[in-house]
Amino acid sequence: MIHVPAGAIDAALARALQQVAMFLGVDRGSLDVYAGGEPGIRVSWARPGLEEPPRVMDADQFPWAAKRLWSGDIVRFARIDELPEDAALDRASYERAGTRSKISSP
Repeated sequence: MIHVPAGAIDAALARALQQVAMFLGVDRGSLDVYAGGEPGIRVSWARPGLEEPPRVMDADQFPWAAKRLWSGDIVRFARIDELPEDAALDRASYERAGTRSKISSP
């Protein structure tokens, strides 16, 4: 990243994210940001055939993940059933989106 021009940083991050997500074998990956107190997605990747997630993470649909990301933790799961009981709303939202596995980093 040291030699990446400022205008190409997001593209470089997206390529790196894709490599990490594919290495880990997950369906989706994202690098998340918090601007103005609202969670958002800086770059994301999804396996072919899956819709790209919205550019802003809806904390109402993903409260468990938003709380973890807000505190600087990584959200990751290889199988949706790995999510804890207190992530039931997140689990339902991921299932609606077709997400079976994911990694998100703040």
